Amino acid sequence: MMSVPQPEQSSYMHTNGAKAVVALDTSCLAQMSHDTHSAHCRDRQKVRHFVLKLAEKGYATLITLHHIEELMQHDNAQERENRLEFLASLPDLAWIPSAREPSLAGSILDLAVRELKCFIEQENPTAQEIVDHVSHGLFCFSTGQDFVDDNLPLFEVCCLTGNSGMGYKGFVASMQHARFSGMDGFTLGDLRKCRPCTPDESRQKADELCNRLSEELKSKGDKRLAHHNTLASQFLHDALAGGIDLRGDINPADAVLESLGLCADEFDDSITAEDLGEELVFRKQVTQLAEIAELSSAERLQSVRRTSLPSWRVPREIAKVRCRAAARASGSDMYDGYLVAFALYCDLVIVDKRTAEYTRRVRRKLPELDKLCGKVAKAANYSEVLELPPFR
Repeated sequence: MMSVPQPEQSSYMHTNGAKAVVALDTSCLAQMSHDTHSAHCRDRQKVRHFVLKLAEKGYATLITLHHIEELMQHDNAQERENRLEFLASLPDLAWIPSAREPSLAGSILDLAVRELKCFIEQENPTAQEIVDHVSHGLFCFSTGQDFVDDNLPLFEVCCLTGNSGMGYKGFVASMQHARFSGMDGFTLGDLRKCRPCTPDESRQKADELCNRLSEELKSKGDKRLAHHNTLASQFLHDALAGGIDLRGDINPADAVLESLGLCADEFDDSITAEDLGEELVFRKQVTQLAEIAELSSAERLQSVRRTSLPSWRVPREIAKVRCRAAARASGSDMYDGYLVAFALYCDLVIVDKRTAEYTRRVRRKLPELDKLCGKVAKAANYSEVLELPPFR
């Protein structure tokens, strides 16, 4: 059980006047915590100057579930306590309430829930109209102490799950897009021509896929991952547990579409397996988001497209660029991709050099996303943030 840190008398005063929101990446927050607990007075003065400068300019620091997960993944229990104490000392925090439990901090999932609800309730809103609507009253503001008090159960859960062997549910998604040999150019038409497998063939193919997924995890997954075969096997077991019962009179490919409430005629045979897979993942996620938001308009849900939800689209466009540029992805890449989505609603987002470059490429390629996002800047450490125009 983690204890609630009590700030010392030297803690910052809550300004109660923060209007702008800055999203720092987790490495900046970890550096600030380190310097706050440093034995060197100069380090402590540096972080204090930074925090006071943010307050002076009217900025609150965004804290999301993604930040909490990363901060609590440190192996050292004392370091985790230090980070919790540091967050409790901050004067102004901004956070998005979880759609499931409004008293707890939310994540990019909660942005998507709000955007989906807006899309369903309004008549074909544009991306700009969705962002404008969702931004009203999106953030809650509090002192660090109040935030930690209210979210202590969340810190405890993230501490337990983040330090228990790096379970696949958190980190398989950090793997690069898998590009198995022989799949380039494979289309829905090709899939429809495939005959159903016998049970023995299905088991053999599942074993082959497990081995290939294990190799992908080993060569391209987060370096902190271990036990690749076990993770791959566990992932496929869970995936197959949600399998589809096939009728004899329906093509397996069409059965997958039907299971997601999609009309088989909606997709042309020329769509590639990669594009179809991304569409199916999106449709499944929309269904889950609708359940969280308690939305029941099936007809309107079918009209939602991948371009309809800005916060869903931004990190995936960044992931595509990253996939082409890097041989391996890390967990921090995944989290930074999520963080950039908050540029839709924050005044300033700070990421590392690599993610900033990926973001720049996406913004140049997709001007419709560029105009929706606020400033995204790179910083090797939190001190460099003060060199940006808002703080000069």
